[in-house]
Amino acid sequence: MRLLRIVIISMLLLACVTLHHTWSGERLYNYGKYFANQPYLQQIGMPSQLKLPETGLIVAVIDIGMDLSHPAYKNKLIENDFRGESAIYPEDEACLAHGTAVASLIAAESREMIGIAPNVKLLPVCIGVPNPKGYEDIATTYYKMEPKDFIKLAHDPDKLKRFKEFAEARKKIILKNCANAIRYAVDHGAKVINMSFTTLQDTQYIADAVRYAASRGVVLVAGTGNSGNEGIGYPAKFKEVIAVGGVDENDVWWYEEKQLEGIPIPIRQGSNYGEGIDVVAPCCNLLHAFPTQLSDTIYQTTGCGTSLATPLVTGLAALILSLNPTLSVEEVKQLIIMGCDDLDDTGWDKKYGYGRINVGKTLTLMKK
Repeated sequence: MRLLRIVIISMLLLACVTLHHTWSGERLYNYGKYFANQPYLQQIGMPSQLKLPETGLIVAVIDIGMDLSHPAYKNKLIENDFRGESAIYPEDEACLAHGTAVASLIAAESREMIGIAPNVKLLPVCIGVPNPKGYEDIATTYYKMEPKDFIKLAHDPDKLKRFKEFAEARKKIILKNCANAIRYAVDHGAKVINMSFTTLQDTQYIADAVRYAASRGVVLVAGTGNSGNEGIGYPAKFKEVIAVGGVDENDVWWYEEKQLEGIPIPIRQGSNYGEGIDVVAPCCNLLHAFPTQLSDTIYQTTGCGTSLATPLVTGLAALILSLNPTLSVEEVKQLIIMGCDDLDDTGWDKKYGYGRINVGKTLTLMKK
């Protein structure tokens, strides 16, 4: 499954022979002026300045929803007609905030923040909220439920039975729509796909879609999951996908326990780890965009999760391909791995993979 280091080095040396391209349009991006408000940029070794080609490389973001009018990235969006089957698209925090944050971490370019790859185009592929027939009343409210609501549900056998039926129907819709979204992104020109979602099931829907994407030279990036357990989720676990775990601002494996109102025991959260993890990236309190429909504060720094680490790696993959679009999926993955700063045990380990990404080191490898 994993290549020997000497084989990887040999592959990179061969791949880097033709890395120098001349583009009709290039821009100098000043990352350094954002370092104070985005310290994770320095943590991942982002150069203070980068001259990048304006190639129009397309990065797809698969998510529930997204603020399509956010000034951080609205001029980079590609219009599309994708709609999830049996889905609705409410404009509230639970549906818009996640995708908005992810998109900004990849490609933002505003006075407040900059993404890892501000030279790319974004293809938002939004799957919406599942709305299975016969459960419409639950579909429009369940994602707003508080922990105390779930406890009440557990004491009502009839409601609990119906909720479980809804959950099963919801799961099938999500898996199918995620698979359809991957295929849609590939067919509409995406060269990198960000998948900040996880499932414990090795579903054939997504497995086939992942293989379809990889066979067409598309780089896939996904988070390992947020339960803090050993065992990473799908699609990150597929060998064709770059699996991304999370670390805090001190490069320590992210893990925390929270005491929530109405819940008698602490809730565990953390970066899932174990076999299949490739790399890690910062995942806590990163400056990111927040939906303009919901608040006057359209940039925030709260929250942790591998969903925030994943777009940093997606952005790095996009940088690599914008500099050399001839590289294969495996060559992009190995460049990212070889550029990592090793953490904990020497070489690969189950919590950090091959280490925390380092943009500067990876780009330097490309010049050799």
